Amino acid sequence: MKPSRIANRDGGRKRLHYPVARNTRVNSTPHRIGRLAMNEYLIIYERAEDGSWGAWVPDIDGVVAAGDTRDEVEALMREALPAHIKAMRENGETVPGPQNLAGYIAA
Repeated sequence: MKPSRIANRDGGRKRLHYPVARNTRVNSTPHRIGRLAMNEYLIIYERAEDGSWGAWVPDIDGVVAAGDTRDEVEALMREALPAHIKAMRENGETVPGPQNLAGYIAA
């Protein structure tokens, strides 16, 4: 996403404002659905030089997706992450909780 410039309250220097991507949440608090707790994991979306997109989860190795658009990759990640976690549990592996956060600093 491209940053936008917005003025400070006092009308002084402008700062960059980086909008939060749609369909993202700022925290990683577990949510309860029935008896199962669901965690929100950070997903990194990256655009390649050719315009295609890729995504990965820093907290869980092996969860990746690639596609032509960011929306396509997001949909693939919505399928890949739960499927990977389910497979880890079925194989008796420990599923790591979310540990990483993201933020922006204007420079």
